[in-house]
Parts: sequence; C-alpha cells; structure tokens
Amino acid sequence: MLLLAVPAWADLTVASWNVRVFSTGSRNDIEIGLIAERLEQFDLIALQEVKDEEVVERTVGALASRGQSY
Repeated sequence: MLLLAVPAWADLTVASWNVRVFSTGSRNDIEIGLIAERLEQFDLIALQEVKDEEVVERTVGALASRGQSY
C-alpha cells in the first residue's frame, strides 16, 4: 500500500499499467520507446508484471533520452 500526502493545489497525474509480461526478452527498443512515450505523461507510475530489472532500466533510459529526468 502506498499513501501519498499531496497538497490540494498540486496537479499530480498517476498511472497504473499492466504492461503484460514486461521483460527484456519480450520488448525490443521500439516497443520500449513507445512505452516511454506513454509514461512520460505521468508524475507517478506503477507497472505490473515486471519480470526483470533490466527492462525497467531500459525504460528509464528511454525516458531520459526523451528529456525526462529521473
């Protein structure tokens, strides 16, 4: 369980996404880029069915290459 205290004036966008078997072997660089394109719209993201850490690192790298800081 995650509890967040956010001021009423804050404009926070939250996403929860079941990417369906999100693993290094299941996604190529183009797919990671498309996923990153969707994720950059949100401030807080929860991903389900993450199978390995490398795919998360690749996704963060794709987000960073799009000008996002993490």
